[in-house]
This record gives sequence, structure tokens and C-alpha cells, in this order.
Amino acid sequence: HSVVLFEPRHRVLLSADALWENGFGVVFPELEGEHAFEDVAATLDLIAGLAPRTVVPGHGSVFTDVERALGAARRRLDGFVRAPERHALYAAKVLIKYKLLEWQSVPLARLHAWAEPTR
Repeated sequence: HSVVLFEPRHRVLLSADALWENGFGVVFPELEGEHAFEDVAATLDLIAGLAPRTVVPGHGSVFTDVERALGAARRRLDGFVRAPERHALYAAKVLIKYKLLEWQSVPLARLHAWAEPTR
């Protein structure tokens, strides 16, 4: 569930949420009960096979240390595979962060009222 674009002449990868300098995006299908961590691993393998020189991620700065980023992503993925509840907590944090960005400012009671039904 990710699109990456690769320019082979200069070996530039537009990685979207598939690879960041320190990880990757939330794996939403996994939250819905689909076994999608394998897809993330396959995408990381694909990126490694492309051997990009420069990565333009969907979030964060452009980077060139692709091996280090792939290693960090694989370690993060391994942690999520071993403890899927960590991924669920990470996803919850991301969703709350985006809701707060939407609101910009909100009383704590309103945040609690918004989050309470998701228990």
C-alpha cells in the first residue's frame, strides 16, 4: 500500500512513507487485521535492490545513507512483528498528532472526549 518512484540514471528514490531516514509510516492494513508487515519487508527488499543513492522521503529531510536507513527500518519492523501492540500504540500516537495539527489548539477535555469512544 505504498507507491515509490525511482529514477535509475541518478538513482533517486521518492519513497513516500515506505522509507524514512529513521523508519517508515504506519502500516494501516495491519491495524485492520491484514498481515501487512510482510509487505513492508518486501518493499524494503525492493528498495535495497534498487540501490538508490538519494532518497526523498514523504516526511523528513532528503538523505543519502540508505543502508543505515534500511537497517533502522528493518529493526523497527522486527520490533513491530515481535510486539504488534507497539505498532498499534505508534499508530494511535500518529492519529492523535494529526488530529491535534488539525485543531491547532484544543482544551484537554475535548481531546479526551474525542478519544474516549475509540477504547
